[in-house]
Amino acid sequence: MKNKFFKQGVIIALLFAASVFLGNFFGYNIFAESSVTPPSFPACSEKIFTSDGDWAHYDSGIHGIPGVGNFEGSDDVYSLGSGNFLQCFCPAGGGEGTQTNWWDVENLNQEDINSFLSQSWFFESSGDGWNLLDDPYLVKNSNFSCAVPTPTPPPSGGGGGGSPGAPVCNAPAVTKAPLYSSANLSRIDSDSIKISWIVTDDRAQRYGIYYGTNSDKLSWYTEVKGHDTNEAIINLVPQGNIFFKVCSIGECGDQVCGSDIPTVLGVAKGLPATGTIALTILVFAPIGYYLYRRFRLV
Repeated sequence: MKNKFFKQGVIIALLFAASVFLGNFFGYNIFAESSVTPPSFPACSEKIFTSDGDWAHYDSGIHGIPGVGNFEGSDDVYSLGSGNFLQCFCPAGGGEGTQTNWWDVENLNQEDINSFLSQSWFFESSGDGWNLLDDPYLVKNSNFSCAVPTPTPPPSGGGGGGSPGAPVCNAPAVTKAPLYSSANLSRIDSDSIKISWIVTDDRAQRYGIYYGTNSDKLSWYTEVKGHDTNEAIINLVPQGNIFFKVCSIGECGDQVCGSDIPTVLGVAKGLPATGTIALTILVFAPIGYYLYRRFRLV
């Protein structure tokens, strides 16, 4: 009997050692989950009704939800520091939205990343394709209500004086629109475009870009921050002609926009470069020959 228990103990010990070895070999740890704690993300229901996304803001359009698909609605992206982002999407018509937490895991090892994949997080090797940083991300989706919250009424029989007025912004207003033309617009790939401009106003703090497929209605909008910023890459843009308008925006939210006739992307006018050179040669060749005959040395 004693020898039987000894043999069973040896077998159990060997099985345990084998499980530890295989766990380490295939990159998982059977003892404990990662000790790394995810960063704190604010709730979309508290952000979208108080401020637009500082990284991106769209009132409408087709937007991608990682791990789900593309949908029509509004989309705001907030930068949270350390490469982390909060994405808040509300479908057209309101209802239930999707909050996406983007956690920059550039400094996490693979073992820590693997431990979160079983906790409703999934892995994106780069945020560059989502107009974020070119870093690896752990991503988690959750739902929230896009309904505008009902304001809480003030208490009855309130005390003395009225409420203070809204804060006044006294910063100087912008006066000049950015300079740009069709040469500043290009399509990077099937659904991404790049627009650049020349900064003209020293008071501009950010730049607003209106764009759409109809010149009479530029349905989509995004902003980029920073006085010296002079280009933006926009994703999920449909094929065909795209109409643009770029605006300088001041500290108080005032803005001065470019041409009333938005620039069109993808409409090429005139001859191609080689054709232009050939035409130039044909035009000036007779003149050169005449000058040669007229002034040549005899």
